[in-house]
Amino acid sequence: MPHKRKLRRREMEARVELAEKTLCEARSSAARGGHSRAILLQLERKIHAIKRDLALLDLQFAESDDVNSEIEEKS
Repeated sequence: MPHKRKLRRREMEARVELAEKTLCEARSSAARGGHSRAILLQLERKIHAIKRDLALLDLQFAESDDVNSEIEEKS
């Protein structure tokens, strides 16, 4: 199970990195008149959503680790 957690987290981190890179490139081309504000806003929202999902995933993992340690202590 921990392996799946790490894999999922790495995948989400990669998605954030790619979205941030895309946003940076879009901002650069927007300065030259390439992208509209709507596209930039969409990318910003995507990054925010992925980071929120990543934080929730970390919280779930922390809670499950706490529950597992409590079970081990009671045994």
